[in-house]
Amino acid sequence: MARKHPAAGKSDTRLVCGDTGCGDHPRHLAADACHSDLQAGEINLDEPYQDLKEKAIESFTLAYLDRLLGRTAGNVSAAAKLSGMKRQSLQKIIKRYGIDMQQLRS
Repeated sequence: MARKHPAAGKSDTRLVCGDTGCGDHPRHLAADACHSDLQAGEINLDEPYQDLKEKAIESFTLAYLDRLLGRTAGNVSAAAKLSGMKRQSLQKIIKRYGIDMQQLRS
């Protein structure tokens, strides 16, 4: 799934993990979210807690949205119902992470 890089405001084009032996993530999950130190169980104590927490939440959210929107073929109303969220809340999260819904639906 294509998403905007939060710091630079540009699209992140790394749509598929570059590790061909990796089968631990959704097919469209960005490589940076797939192989972060947090998912490997290694926590860098040189980084502030808040930064690590934000990375973990972002990684989880992107993986969750990828599977959720994949299951519903990009139908936000169906995804909201499946997740138990309000449609408007889900749309805010999608917007926050810059997910390109047009690309997802095609």
